[in-house]
Amino acid sequence: MSLTRTIRIARPLLASLLGLTLALWIAAPAAAQSSKPKKPRNPASQTPPPSQPPPSQPPPSQPPDNPVLRRVDQKLQAYATGAARAELGDLAKQDSPGPLTAMGRIYEQEKKYGEAATALQKAANLAPADPAPWAHLGEAYLHQKRTADATAAFREAEKRARAAVTSRPNDVEANYHLGWALQRLQQYGPALDSLRKARELAPGNPMPAYQIGLTHALQGKWQESVDELTRAIELNPNLAYAYYYRGQAASKVDRQDLLIADLEKFLKLAPDAPEAPIAARVVASARR
Repeated sequence: MSLTRTIRIARPLLASLLGLTLALWIAAPAAAQSSKPKKPRNPASQTPPPSQPPPSQPPPSQPPDNPVLRRVDQKLQAYATGAARAELGDLAKQDSPGPLTAMGRIYEQEKKYGEAATALQKAANLAPADPAPWAHLGEAYLHQKRTADATAAFREAEKRARAAVTSRPNDVEANYHLGWALQRLQQYGPALDSLRKARELAPGNPMPAYQIGLTHALQGKWQESVDELTRAIELNPNLAYAYYYRGQAASKVDRQDLLIADLEKFLKLAPDAPEAPIAARVVASARR
């Protein structure tokens, strides 16, 4: 099939593709502007969410790197959910923040969003200074369309990440989570500052480049988005959603060839992802 025909057929679906997926990005901040956000709901069996640590007690240093959790993270980036669950193994039974956060992310990819929120809320309660459970909790709430709760969770992530950055300016994870939370709160300039700092501190980590690429997409800076997501893919060729969002950005700079190639790669890596049906329709229309 010629590239001209691919462009002509695919374009009617591109608006739907962009509109539906960008809606998730915008939902939480929009809710914050229209109404006062609520605190994320706690299951009745859990204690109330922790408050911001007082300034006199800076957040503890980053916990030791757990090789199992690191491998789980790699599998979740590739959307290899079953493999991630198997890798976590007996750690899933531990009532501690790292395994609970990993389990919450697994539940999210399995589309068990209620279970994801429960696990992540528990992780947040057990690690009052850690922004990671709150950021992932915000994503789980977005999937449930609980936009006010999502906004509140991202604000909690921002507060904890900011406290950590104040105490430890060169903490990669703190800078990364601060940038991620600020992006979701539509504070794109400060988000990019934090994400670029994380990238500078850990140039081999694909996630800062990935989030920078998403931030540029939210700003409508499509070529910059393509460039950053390409960088993320170069660092991790199995980063599933980098292909999905690079394809969207590519469609805005008349790179329909890259759009189709990226959506095909995304479908190969993440056939069960929530966005997979939309991606499949675009690819199918291009193949006719």
